Amino acid sequence: MTALLVAVCALACYVLALRGLRMARSQPQTSLDGLDLAAATGRPTALLPRLLAGLDSRLGPIAVSALGPTWRSRIRRRLEVAGSPGGMTVTRFAGRQATFGLAGLVVLLYFGLQGSPLTGLLGLLVAAIPEVQLYSRIQIRQQQIEAELPDFLDLLAVTVSAGVSFRPALGRVVRTARGALSEETQLTLRQLDYGVSRREAFSALRDRNPGAKTMAMFVTAILQAEELGAPLSDTLQQLSGDMRREFSQNARRRAARATPRVSLIITMIMVPGVVLLVVVALYLGSGFDLGQL
Repeated sequence: MTALLVAVCALACYVLALRGLRMARSQPQTSLDGLDLAAATGRPTALLPRLLAGLDSRLGPIAVSALGPTWRSRIRRRLEVAGSPGGMTVTRFAGRQATFGLAGLVVLLYFGLQGSPLTGLLGLLVAAIPEVQLYSRIQIRQQQIEAELPDFLDLLAVTVSAGVSFRPALGRVVRTARGALSEETQLTLRQLDYGVSRREAFSALRDRNPGAKTMAMFVTAILQAEELGAPLSDTLQQLSGDMRREFSQNARRRAARATPRVSLIITMIMVPGVVLLVVVALYLGSGFDLGQL
């Protein structure tokens, strides 16, 4: 009971410290990015997501105000790469980090005061949940983009070969396609509509997807075809074939790296398990009494 009271007091001190930092810096909400302060589209209906959303909305402005612009720009960059899952903003993600940080602190203090400091280290794992989720989302999205890009380029090449100019062809393919690549291309088209040059818009597309190497190839080919005046349809078809070959080579390399891991798992787990099963079966079948030794 004493440990629980100490953990609750630590939680209250943590919240008061964040609020004090916010009051000390006292920067208005309007100085933050408007996208960060926007409400997320849709509200969760389940109890746990609603509870997390409520805590995020309360702790988010405090955490954002307490931390510096470098941290905010870094988180904004990572959220852009992840595609802003669930309408996540910097303010909401800061609140999510503060929420799980408090939960991890409570777990750490509770088990530490109970005399189980190693078990209390689970609090560190709890505090790292938002970062792990964001990292996983980034990796999954980049893999989806790499997998969707060859088919996307084939459709774009066919549309351009039919006589449609590049920008209308890109918009038509985006309307028919679905997935992470379509979302990224829609954002690029909106930037072009707002007056951004083609080089800047496609360079931003490449920068938003650093984990997709094929995206860098696509943007480089588009910009070079524009500068040199090369036939765009031929460039897209050749690029699509190169990406498919690269994808198959990566798949073979991943399979080759997985073979030693499978062998290690079989050697360390399955073989001892089978040996133990055989030994126990022989012992039970023989009726040998260990007490006679």
